[in-house]
Amino acid sequence: MITIVPIFANAQGNELSEDELINQISAIDTKKIGEFIEKMQELNKQTEYYVKQRADECSGDIITFEPNDKGEKIEKTKKLTSKEKSQCLIRLIRFRKRIAKIMYQVRFKNLKELHKMQEADLIKSQQNSLKELEDIEQQYKR
Repeated sequence: MITIVPIFANAQGNELSEDELINQISAIDTKKIGEFIEKMQELNKQTEYYVKQRADECSGDIITFEPNDKGEKIEKTKKLTSKEKSQCLIRLIRFRKRIAKIMYQVRFKNLKELHKMQEADLIKSQQNSLKELEDIEQQYKR
């Protein structure tokens, strides 16, 4: 049996699979705005790198791991057939669609959090303005 596992290295040199990348994106804390932006930029770069690497694999040779007689996995390079290239590109497109949906959900959740914070700031600003005006009014009543 041939196993093809799409992986890439992140900034720390650790290899991530598609699922690990998706899990990292899904787990971003949208309440920490500054941290959110940095993490999204980092994951965007990782996703772009992954997609480029995978597209390169889909267009030519692919590395597979096949068990030998002893059951050990041996790395082998193989030329892709036209059908395999098409299947590879379809998997890549599906991954990109999945990532786009998840990133939208995470960004939308962040936007909601940001809106809540802005709304709270606006209410506080209104209350402060009204209090100041109330204080001024009280001064004239004396």
